[in-house]
Amino acid sequence: PKLRFDKTTALAYEPTLDRFFVGQRDGKVFVLPKDRDAAAADLFLDCAALVARLKGADGKPPAFDSLYGLTFDPDFATNRFCYVCYVVRPHDRNAPQLPEGTRVVRFRVTETEPPKCDVDSEELIISWLQGGHNGGCLKFGLDGNLYISTGDGGVAFPPDGLNSGQDMSRLLSKVLRIDVRRREGDKPYAIPDDNPFVK
Repeated sequence: PKLRFDKTTALAYEPTLDRFFVGQRDGKVFVLPKDRDAAAADLFLDCAALVARLKGADGKPPAFDSLYGLTFDPDFATNRFCYVCYVVRPHDRNAPQLPEGTRVVRFRVTETEPPKCDVDSEELIISWLQGGHNGGCLKFGLDGNLYISTGDGGVAFPPDGLNSGQDMSRLLSKVLRIDVRRREGDKPYAIPDDNPFVK
């Protein structure tokens, strides 16, 4: 009851650790202490700090925008994986949108107490156009696949100004389902065989 968070966008529970994790839009993810009377939560990950490692088209790192998704692998007990969706944008807000600015990445979690996200283990899984509507909800289904919501990549008005919602050849404005346990070609995931849009 003593804990407070600002602009929360994600909440996840990991049963192996028996801990709740809270993500804020500013990129910080906290792990809730087991002590219910604790006055502070422990920092698990700061996505804004990850951006300095990236390089934009101009050779400079982009700016951090928002954190939207967090989930833990169903096999966390053996692989220690978590998945995060965060967004980066150009420093100049008048510059073109970043084609791969919305990022779903995988991290390994340390075995320390409290647990931490190992930022050096970051691996890009999939990305899409950054915009005002980014999506970014991450959930594992009972089938073991990772489900990802994507935004339309546009601004509020006009709605779906890029007409991405009706275009099945684009990742924008969809719910994606990928198998993160298998690699396919140069991708760090596979498309499930029963995907009706596989062709």
